Amino acid sequence: MFASSPSSETLPIHARYIYLTYVADGAPLQVNLRKDVCQNVPWPLPSDLLVERSMFDEAQDYIYTLLKGHSFAMFTENDLYKQFMKVKNEGKEPMGTLNRTFRGMVRIFL
Repeated sequence: MFASSPSSETLPIHARYIYLTYVADGAPLQVNLRKDVCQNVPWPLPSDLLVERSMFDEAQDYIYTLLKGHSFAMFTENDLYKQFMKVKNEGKEPMGTLNRTFRGMVRIFL
């Protein structure tokens, strides 16, 4: 999202939102970044004119690596996920707790 922002005028707004929502210590949706990765994100912004589109690239690559190598693998090994996929592949409508648990989540990963 950030690197592909269409307007350089909106980059500082997006940068602040991303940092304060996901990167900052105590952020409401703080992601599990290593300390050195967090420190490589320039903050506070030196100037609205100096915001680079690549400022979150290292953090993004790190999160993708975590998801690919650990979190997603654990998710797909979960018994509920396996049950859901079995029902889904049989063409049946998932029912009950299984449906409530995975409604929307599976679309994110598939």
